[in-house]
Amino acid sequence: MTKILSKPLISVIVPVYNAAPYLEKCINSIRNQTYENLEIILVNDGSSDESPSLCNAFQVQDARIKVLHKENGGAASARKEGIKLATGDYTTYVDSDDWIEPDMYERMVGNLQDADVVICGIERDSGPNINFEVNAIAPGVYQEEKLSEIYAKMIYTGHFYERGILPFVYNKLFRTELLRRNQLKVPDKIRVGEDPACCYPALLEAKKIVILRECLYHYQMRDDSVMGINDGKEIEHYKVFYSYLKSRFSEVEEWKENLILQMEYMMLFMLMLKNLEVFQNQGESLFPYADLEKGARIALYGAGRFGHELVRYIRGADDYTLMAWVDSNARGEIQKISTLQEKEFDYVLIAVLKSEIQKEIIDNIAGMGIPGNRIKGIDMELIEKGRALVEDILSSK
Repeated sequence: MTKILSKPLISVIVPVYNAAPYLEKCINSIRNQTYENLEIILVNDGSSDESPSLCNAFQVQDARIKVLHKENGGAASARKEGIKLATGDYTTYVDSDDWIEPDMYERMVGNLQDADVVICGIERDSGPNINFEVNAIAPGVYQEEKLSEIYAKMIYTGHFYERGILPFVYNKLFRTELLRRNQLKVPDKIRVGEDPACCYPALLEAKKIVILRECLYHYQMRDDSVMGINDGKEIEHYKVFYSYLKSRFSEVEEWKENLILQMEYMMLFMLMLKNLEVFQNQGESLFPYADLEKGARIALYGAGRFGHELVRYIRGADDYTLMAWVDSNARGEIQKISTLQEKEFDYVLIAVLKSEIQKEIIDNIAGMGIPGNRIKGIDMELIEKGRALVEDILSSK
């Protein structure tokens, strides 16, 4: 495959595992890019559906496509095998159930400026809802001393929970050798956090980083995805990830303490999405809400991942009763926010993690005539107590 000097060859790696219903849309969004100097590497990670034959068919249709079939080993393993085959000047990933804007790579290459990494935003598609996620650090070119502006807030900006740089590998175009070096270090046994385990250490090695405002990658949220499944081993998965990333950050003497502190907030966030039980030692409160009496009747606002986790926990607890579950996007058992005026409850809990959005919701509910002392947002003092527990939770044997 020819490398054109003015148009660098981009290697696009697609790990594939039982993604047959989504694969055509995904692969065609890459094949139909306005930027054509691509090699597309499909890594079939031991799929048991029609994905292997679909990958082979795509290879016949497009000479830019390479296919590798391997035994199932997980996302980190599939990404490693893909990066070993990459011959491009720059490399990126696309998950096999996602898709990308037609001009994603043209726009990223157009802003390359000989950078080591170019980063864009994403669109998160959860059925009826589309959310735009951009990096909290301002768009621009970062190099030399200016890189410190990224590292100081890369994982956690100081607002719960806001990430300076989105932790995904698929919204980034990496210089291939930089990515290869860091991807091959990620242990295959990491089952959660595969993306930040690779991309954050790679960013720490980069000499020049470009951040774009545009959201060019479409992330498809699925209930049956890895992050959507509780297998009873989440704490062990988090321990492996935490230990690895902590070891990588410890290599960066100047930023070690700052990065590990940021990482503790990230781990708190991840645990809150799946394991609220580990924080239920915060006095009489339902973590992370202050001053809730045991036996309280709860109405809950929020249909995101944290809202689902909080509902799961309350329904399994003896101390609280769920009276209503509402959201601005009602569906299924989740009702419209207006139904709060018809329900009996002691408190409304706002199950939204971003503080600025949480405030808007609290003001909206108060505008319905519900007294402010019955509306509970996330308590930041409890968040700090929870963050302080992270090391003990994830370092214990």
